[in-house]
Amino acid sequence: TAPVSCIDADAEKVVSGSRDGTVRVWDIAQSKLRFMLQGFTAYIGAVQYSSSWLLADGTNNIVVMMDFSGTDREGNDTPNPT
Repeated sequence: TAPVSCIDADAEKVVSGSRDGTVRVWDIAQSKLRFMLQGFTAYIGAVQYSSSWLLADGTNNIVVMMDFSGTDREGNDTPNPT
């Protein structure tokens, strides 16, 4: 793993962007990784998070927005790229 370059959080989750091009979403109450986004070819410059979306800005001219408005069968967040 690489150093964290940016973070955002709310009462339930912490989102981190790293210099290895990954975005990680952490569950605060359970102290565990919920999921990780990969595919950026350069480090993550910024992340913004709300209860219904995640925006990640990579330094390779790519911005990804994930939609969290859906849930899976167990009631967990189901990220959908938009």
